[in-house]
Amino acid sequence: MQARKFTKYSSLELTPAPQEAFSRLYSIAPLYIGSSGIESLTSYISRLALSHRVYPGILMKTIINSLANKQYSSNNIYQIYNHTAIVNGTGIMTSDLSDVLIKLTHQKDLHLLNLTSLSKLLPSRRLMNRHRSWCPHCYEEWRTYNFKIYDPLLWAIKTVKVCPKHHVPLE
Repeated sequence: MQARKFTKYSSLELTPAPQEAFSRLYSIAPLYIGSSGIESLTSYISRLALSHRVYPGILMKTIINSLANKQYSSNNIYQIYNHTAIVNGTGIMTSDLSDVLIKLTHQKDLHLLNLTSLSKLLPSRRLMNRHRSWCPHCYEEWRTYNFKIYDPLLWAIKTVKVCPKHHVPLE
């Protein structure tokens, strides 16, 4: 056997590898950006909570609210989660929530999951459903084909009463 020859260096300079900034929460991508089936912000928060194996309210209260540091009349930002009309709508609370989530997840398009970009064109009151609406046929189809289950932003708009794909009333 022949001995290996090693190269001799006069000095060895070690520099740390550049570090990417890590997101505090999983950086899950929002669904269907740029389409009529774009995901709603409440849906995104639910999927984000599921990926962390916590309830959405816990995620909102323990992590998101700590960064919002704002009071909105008598509510903190985490208390708005159950109010679809506020979370997916056009108001300042919605905008603040999107901004906090962008910082936590490093997902830059989260402001598109609500209607804040249309706030100058749309009314701020009675625009959104107060409670969640859904198409059972969409859910069943997505489950059957192993697609991600989510709530499109369109379902949260009060005037949308029928699923545009299945032509059945939203529940």
